[in-house]
This record gives sequence, structure tokens and C-alpha cells, in this order.
Amino acid sequence: MPATGWGWAAIVVSFVVAAFAGRSVAGIIVAVVLLDIAVQGVNILNQTRLFALAPDARSRLNTAFVTCNFLGGAAGSAAASVLWSGGGWTAVSLTGAGLGCVALLAWGLGHRGPLLNKRRA
Repeated sequence: MPATGWGWAAIVVSFVVAAFAGRSVAGIIVAVVLLDIAVQGVNILNQTRLFALAPDARSRLNTAFVTCNFLGGAAGSAAASVLWSGGGWTAVSLTGAGLGCVALLAWGLGHRGPLLNKRRA
């Protein structure tokens, strides 16, 4: 659970770095690398927890997971094009940071429930 929180925090930081990077190539590279590492890490952590729920249904769970990721990515791309028209790079980046904060909040509130490790509960 803590690693997932660190991953979401890194996602927020990467979008903030991107928003303030402006035309700095180095700033954009830092933001993109951090974002990629954080998103991949959160995905792996989420898949690990998801597969632990029903080990005999991994194929179906993975299909649902990847499908939801694809649909979320498509919706994000559509929203980014609208945001880009209205506010450019800053609007896209700060919206990504805001959505990352929502996810971080959901993670913080989700420390209770059926997905929690029984030893920690």
C-alpha cells in the first residue's frame, strides 16, 4: 500500500514539473521519465493486488484491467485535446496533476476495505 501512495505522489509531481517546465527540454524529459516510472509502478502494484483476489481468474482480470486502462487512456486523450484548445500545455499538465491528487486522495481513503492486507488490518 505505501508504494502505491508513493507512485501516485510521483505522478502528481511529474505533472507539476511538466506544467512549470515551459519550453525546457530537460524539464520535459525529467517529467516524462518520472511519469513513466510512476505509472508503470502503480500499474504493476495494482495488477499484483488484483491478481491476489482470484488467482484462478488472472486472464479475465487482466483483460478487464487492460480494457479499463485503454478506455481511460482514450478518454484522457479526448479530454487533453479539449484542454489543449482552451489552455495549452499548462491546462493539460495541471489537470493531470489535479486528477493525480484525486487518485492520491482515493488511495488515502482506501486504507480500509477488502483489498487491505489482513495482517495490517
